This record gives sequence, structure tokens and C-alpha cells, in this order.
Amino acid sequence: MEKTGTIGNVDPLSGPILKGMISYSLPVLTASLLQILFSTVDTAVIGKYGTETAMSAMGVSSSVSHLLMTFLWCMGGGVTIVMGNMFGKKDTDGIHTLQQTLPLSFFLLGAIIGIPVILLTKPILTLVKCPSSLMADASLYFRIRFIGAPLALLSQLSAYSLNAKGESLVPMLFSLGSALLNTVLDLLFVGIFHWGILGVGLATLLAEFICAAVGVVYLCRRRDELRIDLKELTLFKNMKPVLEMGIPSALEGLILNLSSVIISSFINSFDSVAIAGNTVGTSIGSIATIAFTSLSGATTVFISQNNGAGNLDRVKKAWKTSLLTSFLLTELFGAVLYLMFPVLARLFTDDPAVIAAARVCMSYMCLFYGLNAVMNIGGGCIQGMGDSRNPLILSIICSVLFRITWLYTYSRSKGTIESVYIAYPLCWLLYAVLSIIVFLYDLRKREKELSSES
Repeated sequence: MEKTGTIGNVDPLSGPILKGMISYSLPVLTASLLQILFSTVDTAVIGKYGTETAMSAMGVSSSVSHLLMTFLWCMGGGVTIVMGNMFGKKDTDGIHTLQQTLPLSFFLLGAIIGIPVILLTKPILTLVKCPSSLMADASLYFRIRFIGAPLALLSQLSAYSLNAKGESLVPMLFSLGSALLNTVLDLLFVGIFHWGILGVGLATLLAEFICAAVGVVYLCRRRDELRIDLKELTLFKNMKPVLEMGIPSALEGLILNLSSVIISSFINSFDSVAIAGNTVGTSIGSIATIAFTSLSGATTVFISQNNGAGNLDRVKKAWKTSLLTSFLLTELFGAVLYLMFPVLARLFTDDPAVIAAARVCMSYMCLFYGLNAVMNIGGGCIQGMGDSRNPLILSIICSVLFRITWLYTYSRSKGTIESVYIAYPLCWLLYAVLSIIVFLYDLRKREKELSSES
């Protein structure tokens, strides 16, 4: 076991907060980049060695499968918050008991979601207007992805548990191994065996199976409270707090994805130049989100552990540090991307009209990404306090009600792409302000709880 204080292995309860968060976040940042690689390798291989039809079919099914898989992963993410709180309380028995129920419970949860989705594959793909010419290939890939739903969730088990303790290096190494294995299997199944979309799906399935198996074996060999004993495995024992945290978080992720679909539908009502400009602008701008997504996990772990330990002064410091750092860092990333835009845009297109349209998109997003960071980090801070319902409510208010009202009133009356884009920073600002109010309320509530206990 590595000493705490090294890269990817920190003690959230002691030491400099910013240094600890950065140390924790570096492997998370690497893992995020590897996940991007994991999701793009399939497309790259099928594009090079497969057919145009197979590539299109995978694109159609991937958008929906990503939405549903994100729901699954967000639900499992409740483990990190609940277990982080237990680490803060030094509840080693509770951690050990919870760890014994996760493997079977995760596998069953994946099956509960995966089986109905498999049975409803064609209605789901029809709902997203999958062309009939692509239905066979799209259905095949979609079904393979959700046959692997239990493995996809189980493969994240070690990451959820280790992250809760403050260890992020080992999960990053697992992500690296999974991404490399997926790449090799893609090249073997598609490039050599010419299995097409079947090969891509099987490569992902096998990579998830091996990652899940290696993760469980690793936890079985641990010599601390995170050790899994196969003789003690239980099903859904003490899972209630995990589900209470995970389900609202998963619904929030689903709502955020659906709100993006709503905005996309409005953008798609404009001409092809505006649509292409939006695609280029958001593709470039999304790079800036890496600045805060890597800090988000660290923030939740630091706050959940210190909240469990009753160390509210450190909770406040972690909250302030994470908000300020993520805002400044993301604003810096956004500004740099905006300044580099003329060069970056040429990687996507040489059409002056599309580049001009992308510039408009960038000006409303990149220059305000700091607000996006505060929104996301703020929601994670609230979850770290053990409150998963209010972030869901804030998402409904800001990302659904506000955006829909804005789009169907102001944007529709103006009829300009700018009136649609401005909904982004306004939504981020509204959520950021409300999240600060909610966090301070939760903090005050926790202070009263500790006062009554003493």
C-alpha cells in the first residue's frame, strides 16, 4: 500500500487542501482522458476498417447507450459519497459490510436496467429516428452494450471504493489497461477478423469483463476495510443509503443530458452553417470542462469525509478552495481556447462561414465556462454533505424549467442563434447562485446536528 500524500493517494482529513485535491485529481484527469479514448477508439477503428453503414449505425446507437450508461454509472457513484462519509467517521465495520454487498448488488442492478433495455431496443432506436437501413447493425451494437451493463457497473466498483478513501491512482491504472485492451481487441476483431460492428461490441464487452474481474481480484487481495471476502458476499445489505444518494444523482445526470437534447433541437432548427458551427464550437469548448471535472470528484470526497468526521471548518475550506480554483482554472482554459480558436477551428473545417458561426458559439460558452465549473462543483459539494435531492431539484429548476421557458419565450421571439446560446451561461449562473445558498443551508443544518449531539 502506498503512503498517503503521494500522487493519487491522499488523506482528505489532513494536510493542505489544495495540494491534496490536485494530487487526487491528476490521476482522475488522466482517467477522464482515457475514458474519452475508450469511447472514441470504437468509432475510429470501425471508420477505418469497417463500412460507412456500420459507422453510422454505431453513431446512432452510441448516443442513446451513452445516456443510459451514464445513468447507471451515476447511480453507482453514490458509493463514493456514502463510503467517504464512513471513512470520515472511522466506521471500518460499516465500510467492510457495505463492500461485501457491492459486487452482487452492482451486477444485479446492471441486469435490472440492461434486460428491459435489450428487450426494448427497437422501440428505443425508433424513438430516436434510427433509419431503417441502419436498424439491424444499430440494434446489434446496442444489445451487446447492454448485455454488458452488469459488467460495466461492476468494472467501476474498485474506482468507487478506492476514490472514497482518497486513492485515485489504481483506478486510473485500471482505466489505462481497459482502454489499451479495448484498442487491441478492436484492431483484432475488426481490422483482422473483419467482424465489423459485432467485433466492436465484443471488444468493449471483453474489456469491461476483464476490467471488472481484475478490480474484484484486487479488492479481494487488499488487507484493509476495503477487502472483499467472497465467503461474506451479500445482496443489497445496507445498500439503502447508496441508492438514496445514487438514484437522484443518476436522475440529475439524465436531466442534464436531456436538457442538452432540448437545446440541440432548437439549434437544429437553424441552417446547416449554424449547426456545423455549433458542433465545432462545442467540440473545442468542451476541452475546458476537463479543468473542473477532474476536481469535482476530489471535492466530493474531501467534503464527504470531513463531513463524516464532523470537521466543518475543513469542509468550508474545501468548498471555498474548490469553487475558487475551478472557476479560475476553467476561465483560464476557456480564454486560452478562445484565443487559439482560429488555429483550432482549422482542424475541423476550412469553411469561413462555419468558422464564423463557431466563433459565436465560443463567445457565449468558453468565456463563461467558469460559471459552468461553479455549477458542477457546487452540486458535488452539496452531495458531499449527504444531500442528493437538492442538486436534482436545482437541475430541474435551472436546466429544464428555466431553459425551456427561455427557449420557448425569449429565443423563439428573437429567432437568433445568439438567443439560444445565452441560455447556457444564464443557466450556469442561476444554478451556481442557488447551489451556494443550498450548500450554506446544509452546512448550517449539519452544525446544528453536531451541536445537539455534543
